[in-house]
Amino acid sequence: MSDLNLYRRLLDDSSDPIFSFDPDCRYLYANKAFADGIGINLDEVIGKTLWDVFPENEAAKRFTNIRWVFEHNESKVIELLISRPDGDHYYLTTLKPILDDRGRVSAVLANSKDISKRKELEAELRRKQTMLVRTENFTHIGSWEWDVATDSVTWSDELFRIFQRDPADGAPSFAEHAELYYPEDMPRLRDAVEATISHGTPYELELRAIRQDGETRVCLARGYAEMDTDQTIARLFGSLQDITERKQAEVALTESDAFLRAIIDSVPDQVAVIDRDGVIVQVNEPWRRFSMENSPIPGTLAPHTDVGTNYMDICRASTGSRVEGSNAAHDGIQAVLEGRLPSFNTEYPCHSPDQQRWFTMRVAPLGGHRGGVVIAHTNITDQTLAALALASSRNRYQGILHNMMEAYWRVDEKGRIVEVNQAICQMHDYSKEELLRMSISDFEVIESAEETRKHIEKIMREGRDIFESQHRCRDGRIIDVEISAGLASDAPGNIDAFHHDITERKRMEKEIRELAFHDPLTKLPNRHTLNDRLSQTMAASKRSRNYGALMMLDLDNFKQLNDAHGHHAGDLLLLEVARRLTECVRGTDTTARAGGDEFVVILGELNVDPKESARQAAEIAEKIRVNLAAPYRVILTEGSLAGCAVEHLCSASIGVVLFLNHEASQADLLKWADSAMYQAKRAGRNAIRFYGLTQ
Repeated sequence: MSDLNLYRRLLDDSSDPIFSFDPDCRYLYANKAFADGIGINLDEVIGKTLWDVFPENEAAKRFTNIRWVFEHNESKVIELLISRPDGDHYYLTTLKPILDDRGRVSAVLANSKDISKRKELEAELRRKQTMLVRTENFTHIGSWEWDVATDSVTWSDELFRIFQRDPADGAPSFAEHAELYYPEDMPRLRDAVEATISHGTPYELELRAIRQDGETRVCLARGYAEMDTDQTIARLFGSLQDITERKQAEVALTESDAFLRAIIDSVPDQVAVIDRDGVIVQVNEPWRRFSMENSPIPGTLAPHTDVGTNYMDICRASTGSRVEGSNAAHDGIQAVLEGRLPSFNTEYPCHSPDQQRWFTMRVAPLGGHRGGVVIAHTNITDQTLAALALASSRNRYQGILHNMMEAYWRVDEKGRIVEVNQAICQMHDYSKEELLRMSISDFEVIESAEETRKHIEKIMREGRDIFESQHRCRDGRIIDVEISAGLASDAPGNIDAFHHDITERKRMEKEIRELAFHDPLTKLPNRHTLNDRLSQTMAASKRSRNYGALMMLDLDNFKQLNDAHGHHAGDLLLLEVARRLTECVRGTDTTARAGGDEFVVILGELNVDPKESARQAAEIAEKIRVNLAAPYRVILTEGSLAGCAVEHLCSASIGVVLFLNHEASQADLLKWADSAMYQAKRAGRNAIRFYGLTQ
């Protein structure tokens, strides 16, 4: 399946309405979710205008917003109301400009999210006064309450943290809020507050907050009125959410030169396509961003989340660890891959050190001869937190805590364990009663104890931390654990710690680091290692004044074997080529696979005389040419001829360039060797040519 068809399938299968317009506001594209949402057929949409689809007033409203995006080359977010037989549905629609190669707006992309449920929750939340204290540390939302009559203001701890103010100083009065925000933003805040006090009108607006250290943070402020028994407004309450990172992400949309790639990257869901073996073949930008943000190694993607890696491995590696329900996810994906289920959906938590997060995972078959499935993860944290806050109590939270798959314990200020759940008991193979008689020092491996003490000091000082340690289990096994810990909000001096067994992940990370420097098929150094070895050989040449040589080899007649018997047969031949090459060179030389059927050989420490160096290089090149030209015997493993042996003749065209010191750059050497190799190709193949020398 081509990338174009793949992107088109991803858009067509999206559960969110996605559609686009040309400059005349005619529909260029619409998916099934859009057509279903407005209750018409797809063939009644494409090429039609807004007035062909919507009533006059609705079409005019949409037209104004779409034309604004074309004229200003900026994204715009609007709310739309669609009346359907099952009731009114609200949609949050993002309009984004799509640029052509000359930087002009050629189309507008629209992506809608059904926010009807959120609307219902917001209406319910306005009738509630309880601040969702338990969620603040994880969502960066601070809560406040203002008694209008007494001008008494109350802040939650998270609000003090956002502004970097000391809770001991108390919350500032409303009049003092002018010190907290940009002067240009204060009139909007004052007007909104006055409207709430006068008419009970709730407000929601973005403000630029100024922290104690001078840093600017973008915040989403919400305010509501609370009526007294005589129907007068006695108090205002609301929240302030630090959305700086979210706003930065919104303006960081990467420009794409492919129209469909830009569309799929604009979908907020984290989307990946895996083949029938579970190997990732395509991901979108939100997937990469989430993987980078949650990687154990800064600046890299998390293991098993990049193209070419096996996604099923992360499900297996996460069992009983970071992601709850990983067994169910693994089995569900496998069932769709094998055709035992038409699709699979599940909800799961995936918490980070400073935020509780929940996601849904949808798995749908890709179809076609290629097989595979599309996996989409959607962040449902806001809905889940709101539902928990409205429906839960402390006892319910305790029940969830003790029955969750994440291993948890609480320790007091002396390091004694005072509370555990079943998962931590299973992780260390102790009963609950045994653990409650122990301290964390009973588990720590001696090498980790001092580091753990430093992390505990940091938690007491800063409130939270995430770190790795090693624990000893009942049977003496030592496991690697990742600990997300923070101060308990309801028990001063106590620390809540969530443990994840990362023993298997640490082992796989070690293997991944090894694979980063070698070709996975031949185990020869890859291009990254080749560049490093070439740099070292050039440095050695500078010290010794001896010449070195760089050989570029391209196999002749390799494609015929692939075409006739498949890529597996070609891989077997490449393995034999790698073995023969290694036998032809000295132990100090480097043989690398550059990619495909190209190989590179680096010869060092030849001779101070260029003619003698050329002779030695030619001698080794001829040895390689002769050895690679010998017949290959390949045992087929696929197709109707599986088990049969095939003899194949495959020679090599070799280009050679000599170098001394750093008289030429690495890039030039590779280019010259490649040029000489193509001279050998043009000379009839199975030949050797030196760059700059007459053959």
